[in-house]
Amino acid sequence: MTTSWSEPALRATSHPKNPRNGLTETEIKEAIIHLAFYAGWPKAVSAMNVAKSIFNNQS
Repeated sequence: MTTSWSEPALRATSHPKNPRNGLTETEIKEAIIHLAFYAGWPKAVSAMNVAKSIFNNQS
């Protein structure tokens, strides 16, 4: 989803009951940063913003 530049798709993949799919917030952020080198930084920043908004809504 990060490489497609589709924020609605990124938001849709987050299930309200289990948004992290067994991963910690730090692990998800690390994965997005790792993907930045392959997908490009603009896409990674967009994905990070979506992840942060999901984390903030779950708190």
